[in-house]
Amino acid sequence: MAFRKVSLKPDAGFCIKTTLESTSTKIFLNICYSSLVPFPPMGLEPSAIEDPNYVLPIVISELREDKDKKGEKAFVVDCIYSKELKGKVLKEPDFKEFLQLIALEKVEERHELILSRKIGTPNIASKGKLLEREATVPVFAASSPSLSANVPVSTAVSSHRTDLPPKSVLKKPLIEELTPSPIPSSQAPSALPHTLSWNLEAPSPSSDGLIKLTISVPNLTKQDFQHTTLDVEPYRVILRIGEPPIYELDQDFQGQVARQFKVEQAGAEWRVAEKRIILTL
Repeated sequence: MAFRKVSLKPDAGFCIKTTLESTSTKIFLNICYSSLVPFPPMGLEPSAIEDPNYVLPIVISELREDKDKKGEKAFVVDCIYSKELKGKVLKEPDFKEFLQLIALEKVEERHELILSRKIGTPNIASKGKLLEREATVPVFAASSPSLSANVPVSTAVSSHRTDLPPKSVLKKPLIEELTPSPIPSSQAPSALPHTLSWNLEAPSPSSDGLIKLTISVPNLTKQDFQHTTLDVEPYRVILRIGEPPIYELDQDFQGQVARQFKVEQAGAEWRVAEKRIILTL
């Protein structure tokens, strides 16, 4: 695959915020666009995503320090997609959420971080000014954009500026080669999915009155997040991880909880380092 260096001046899209699992420090992800970031060369058709060489280019910037509204230390990172995806984001909330999840995963990989999946959406187009930067992007053969479906895999490309933050902030080299995302070994087909163990905690003031369900997932990886379905019913939780499923939980909790689950308020937090998923119900 050929590469070229380009000078990007991204256009703001929207901003999300979350926290570092290790320190609870806030981190803002600017989801933005540039016409110089390639459109997925194989399009967005469902049939294309089955190809193990599928790529969805995204430029992940260096981390930079900033302040939140309270004046406390925070980090900001720019996640730059092809400008041709912007229209689909504006029309399809599911696709917008999909790009958020890809950005979270790629920031984790790029900077060797673990980010909370509790996401906020500040009413700003970007945190701070979006600056021009150099990036190394792949050169693909011309293809016709096709915006008809979500894509569960992606490939990150790196960028750099001359005014870098302290080395202690950066965990990886600033320039990395773009390579197709490998299929995790955990996604290999198996005869039957493994049943997951869990622990149920009653509502408490610290949990805002929500029931806490902790599910242990051995060999949990960040890639598994893209192949997970979660359904919450008033007394039932159905969780399947992997494609085909390698882990499964289908549990009826009626008689084990004092009330129905608050389905509309349900939340899920992935703690990859701890090999567990925490549901608040």
